Amino acid sequence: MAVVNSSSSFSRVCAALLISIVSLCLSSVVASAADPDITRCRTLDNLDAQLKCYEDAANKNTQMVRPSPGGSPDSQTIGEWRFIRTPNPQGGSEAVSITRPGDLAKSDPNFVGIMIRCAASDIEVLAVLLQPLPPRARPIVVVNGVKFDGQIVPPGMVRLPPELSTSARTQWPKLPSVSLQVEEGGTSTKGMVFLDGLDQALEKLTTTCPAR
Repeated sequence: MAVVNSSSSFSRVCAALLISIVSLCLSSVVASAADPDITRCRTLDNLDAQLKCYEDAANKNTQMVRPSPGGSPDSQTIGEWRFIRTPNPQGGSEAVSITRPGDLAKSDPNFVGIMIRCAASDIEVLAVLLQPLPPRARPIVVVNGVKFDGQIVPPGMVRLPPELSTSARTQWPKLPSVSLQVEEGGTSTKGMVFLDGLDQALEKLTTTCPAR
C-alpha cells in the first residue's frame, strides 16, 4: 500500500490555496481590461510557477532596488519564507521582498499573510488581504495588541508604519509569531503569522537591498 506523506500533501494544499488567494487579490484591482501578466499566470499548470508569477506581478508595485547580475530572476524558499527578486522588464532596478502566508487555523479567511520588502531608505512591512482595501481607506492595524495607522498601497495592501519596520528587524526574529488585526469601515480582519526563520530571510533581504 502506498504511503502518503501527509505533511507534503498539506503543504501542497496550502500552496494551492495561497495561489488562489493571491490571484483573487491581484485580479480584483486590475482595470476592466485584463492585466496580461495575471492572465498569463492563470495559464500556468505548475503550482510553484503560478505562485512566482503572481508574486512577480505584485512586486511591480514595490520600491525598486539595484539590479541583479545578468538580470535573471531570483526566487527561493528560506524555511517557510519565500524570497523573490524580480527584474524590471524595462531595465534598471528590480523589486525584492520576502513573504509568508498567515496560519490557516488562526487567521480569518480574508487574511493572506505579510510581505516585507525593500523600500527607499529601509524595509517596510505590509499586510495582504484577500479583499484589497480601497485607495482612500484609513485602516487601523493592531499588531500584538498595539494600534497603528496603516496606509493603502497598490494593489490594496496595508503598509504598516516605519516603527514596525524597526520592530520587524530587531524584535520579531525573537518572537514565535505576530498577530495582526486590520480594522476599517466597521470590518475587522485578524491574522497570525509564524516568525520562525525570519532572521535568515531578513538577512537575505537586507543584503540584497541597497546599502543603507
